[in-house]
Amino acid sequence: MHRLVGALASVQLADTPLRLHGVSSARYRENSLFVATLMEELAVRAKLDAHAGYTVGLLRALGMVVLERAAQRENLDVTPFHASGEESLAVWQRRFWGTDSWHVGAAILEHWHLPRDIVIAIEHHDEAIVRTEPVVHLLDLAATVATQNGYGLPGDHPNTAPQSLAAAGLTMDQFQSAVERAEQTFVRLRASVV
Repeated sequence: MHRLVGALASVQLADTPLRLHGVSSARYRENSLFVATLMEELAVRAKLDAHAGYTVGLLRALGMVVLERAAQRENLDVTPFHASGEESLAVWQRRFWGTDSWHVGAAILEHWHLPRDIVIAIEHHDEAIVRTEPVVHLLDLAATVATQNGYGLPGDHPNTAPQSLAAAGLTMDQFQSAVERAEQTFVRLRASVV
């Protein structure tokens, strides 16, 4: 039931495309659902809270939605990411909004009183290489698989380094079985909300 509610929530969040980021509504939904289902599977294998993992994946890109809506509301003159010449999504966002979507999302989730590990995962998953929290590495790995499967978001970079698996508390076998199961779950969830 929580998966279906989460899937419906992602549909509501992505009611319009994120034009400045170059993300269609469908891509946002697919990314949210795929990363959420994979985070749930990875969390089980890493002996972390599966529901929290699902929540992290589902809300990971919330900050992008907020920045897009702020640009519309404030009538900001923002060069779209793909035309900006920036390689880093965070650098581009800071140039136009003064912050990045990961920090915006984290601030919102902190305001909603979500557990600190959920906030940290979203705020820091793009810098997993310098972090020690397993959930940060899990989210980084989930975003990598989403990108490899064609559901990535701008700024996501592939990372399946063995040290990331170890930092997340996973073996390669655990990681691969989580990916396989998440892919199957994602197909069922996506069909239920289209």
